[in-house]
Amino acid sequence: EAIGYLTHGVHVVAALMKTGKSQKALNSALNCAKMGTPCILCDTELNREQGVFDRAISRITQIDVNEIRFGEYKQDDKKVKLVARAVAMLKKMPLDYVNITGKTWEELLSIIRRWAITKVGYNEKGKLKPALVVYDYIKMTDSTSLKVNLAEYQQLGFLLSALHDLSVNLNFPILAYAQLNREQDIASSMRIQWFCTSYTTMTRKTPEEIVEDGINQGSLKIKPMYCRFGPGLEGNS
Repeated sequence: EAIGYLTHGVHVVAALMKTGKSQKALNSALNCAKMGTPCILCDTELNREQGVFDRAISRITQIDVNEIRFGEYKQDDKKVKLVARAVAMLKKMPLDYVNITGKTWEELLSIIRRWAITKVGYNEKGKLKPALVVYDYIKMTDSTSLKVNLAEYQQLGFLLSALHDLSVNLNFPILAYAQLNREQDIASSMRIQWFCTSYTTMTRKTPEEIVEDGINQGSLKIKPMYCRFGPGLEGNS
């Protein structure tokens, strides 16, 4: 609500490394698919074998991910049933996963466009049905640009511009994650902010903030820094 909801365009959530971007991205994709809305998770870090599937099952069953990863859950019949139920649930969800490590941004756009046409489809008015793309996370994914002397900030600018244009043309939102540097700014490029529809930072709460908010409110906080359509939050926090 603070950012004007996930309308078309690229909505960026930026956080320091090891803050939980990948878990947040996975949670967003799962929550979207649970509601019956097609979602594709574009991942630059892990792959299905390296824990994405395990993390998804852990998220659904609330069983520790390491128990699932190493098969320890099989010693408990109740957990075996929970995992089996979660696997069946995942298979029915309109959730797709693609690892985009090493791919150019042109290949990425082609993957998303193909998914939108074949998996999402159009309604009777000829418009794309509701869908969501989750991108984890914005960075250089191949070395092609280096060979033609493009700086990293230039490649990221091209990527964000292309993602924004694709999102607007097909009318679906992209929820993208980015990495903050130590100065609490987006690492590598201000151009990410130039082309996004909304920009939000995600940081860890201080111990005092956790006590004040209560443990049930979690250990992270988000702060909308810029939003084209939403009102933001009172006091910008």
